[in-house]
Amino acid sequence: MLPLVRELDEVQRYDGVAIAFHWAIALLIAVNWPIGHFGETIEARLGLNLVPFHKSIGLTVLALSILRLVWRLSHRPPPLPLSISRWRARAARFTHAAFYVLIIALPLTGWLRASAGRYPLTWFGLLDVPKFPIARQSAEAALAIGAHKFLAWTMLTLVVVHVAAALHHHLKLKDAVLLRMLPKRARSGQAPHVRQRGN
Repeated sequence: MLPLVRELDEVQRYDGVAIAFHWAIALLIAVNWPIGHFGETIEARLGLNLVPFHKSIGLTVLALSILRLVWRLSHRPPPLPLSISRWRARAARFTHAAFYVLIIALPLTGWLRASAGRYPLTWFGLLDVPKFPIARQSAEAALAIGAHKFLAWTMLTLVVVHVAAALHHHLKLKDAVLLRMLPKRARSGQAPHVRQRGN
C-alpha cells in the first residue's frame, strides 16, 4: 500500500503551489459569482452594498490567476492516468485552457466595466486601483458590460461541467484525476498507471 501512495505523491499529484492557487481561486469565484449576480437584490432587501467587495475579489482573482499562469508555464503538470481515453484527455486540455482564459478575462472585463463607473476603484479600501480611460456611456463601456456578463455565465457553465467530470472520474471511473488536485491529507486510495505525457 505504501509504494502506491508514494507513487501518487511523487508522480500523480500537482505541486503544493498549484493546488493552493487552484483552490484559492475556486473559492473566490464561488463567493464572487453569487455576489455579482444577486448583488442588487441583496442591496435592495438587506441594504448591503457588496459591489466594492465584488470588485476587490475580482481584482484578487485576476492577480492570482496571472501568478498561477506563470507558475503553470514553468511547472509541468502531472500526467493523466493511462486509463483516460484520448478524447477525454483532449477535453481535459481544452477545459484547462478555457479556464485560464476565463479566470483572467472575466475579472479583466470587470475592471474595464468598473473603470466606466462613477465611483473610485479600490482593493478592499486599502489600495487605490487605477482605472482605464473609458467613458460611462461609451461603446467600450457597453462592450465591457456585455462581455463580463457573457463570461460570467460561461464560467458558471464550465464550472458545472468541470465539477461533474471530476466527480465522474472519482466515483464512476475510480481513477486518480480528482486526487491529483486535493491537498495531501485529503487524498486516499491507490494510484493508477499514468501517461508518459502531461495534460
